[in-house]
Amino acid sequence: MGFSDILQRQLFGELGDVRYRDYAGDIFASGQHLLDLINDILDLSRIEAGQYEMTFTEVDIADVAQSATDVLKELANSEGLNIHISIQAGLPLIRADLRAARQILLNLLSNAIKFTPSGGEVRVEVSQESGNGVDSGIHIAVADTGIGIAAENMELILMPFSQVASNGLIKEGGTGLGLSIVKSLIELQGGVLQIDSKVGIGTRVTVRFPNSHIIDGSLSATT
Repeated sequence: MGFSDILQRQLFGELGDVRYRDYAGDIFASGQHLLDLINDILDLSRIEAGQYEMTFTEVDIADVAQSATDVLKELANSEGLNIHISIQAGLPLIRADLRAARQILLNLLSNAIKFTPSGGEVRVEVSQESGNGVDSGIHIAVADTGIGIAAENMELILMPFSQVASNGLIKEGGTGLGLSIVKSLIELQGGVLQIDSKVGIGTRVTVRFPNSHIIDGSLSATT
């Protein structure tokens, strides 16, 4: 991947025929896809073996959401999608694993981009539900105007290596691990995953960190 990146960027001079640069770009993209696949499989293996170690610290989830959105904004725009983020002001910090929280956001955003046709929209919403009800806590939702998921496939999509879309609207292949990893990572942090979807309209995936993970008296630095 390092050598192909050097070639496609022509750091040491012109390659000559433009096709060489294109080939180098293809090699780099294929290597990145394989690396992502290996990392997903390793994460899933650690989770299933009970070896995924959580490191709980004070996390600014609003900042995590903003950072993940910024990382994938260029990809979304290149796919002809509009991506927006809405963060409730004055959110408290939470006790969470920073790496896991970041991966949750990146996986959800990647899925939304992958399953939304050009011209669609992806929205990220971070908010707090007050009170002591079952829905109280910090909510992070990623919604899209994509192809949606049929009701009979809801349980299937949470199973490792499962993919249910086959209508040609997926922009790139995947492993079918994204949502299963998200579900495991949020549950390891005491949270829950909720999916609401309608075929042809879009999907909204919400992860919730419970009140017990909110750090009283702390405030997010993100406004």
